Amino acid sequence: MARHAEVKEKEIIDAALILEKKGKIPNPGAIRAQLGFRGGLSRIRKV
Repeated sequence: MARHAEVKEKEIIDAALILEKKGKIPNPGAIRAQLGFRGGLSRIRKV
C-alpha cells in the first residue's frame, strides 16, 4: 500500500514560484528547504 504524499503538488509548485520571485533558482534542494524540509527529493524532482 502506498503512503499519501507528505507534500501536495500545489505546495511544491508554489514553493518554486516563491523562490523564483526571490531571484533564486528553484532546484529540488531549494524547494525542499522552502517547504520546511518536508517531502522527498525524488518526488519534488518529478513535479
